[in-house]
Amino acid sequence: MFGEVFERFIQNRPIAVMVRVLLESLLNADHLDRWFDTVRQSQYTKDILFSSIVGLMLNVVCNIRPAFIPPIVILK
Repeated sequence: MFGEVFERFIQNRPIAVMVRVLLESLLNADHLDRWFDTVRQSQYTKDILFSSIVGLMLNVVCNIRPAFIPPIVILK
């Protein structure tokens, strides 16, 4: 059913795979955006979707991608 590499990963790290599957199903972009539309009060999604913000935060929190570090500006 899965590829050979993924099967080995499931055997060696089952908890990590289960957590990943759980997060992907609970934090589905369409479900998040529909939920946000039902509970928002004065917020809007003109420029960026709520699911995009959640995805960005998950990438940083789960250390998938490091947070943006601005370059150091040297003033003379």
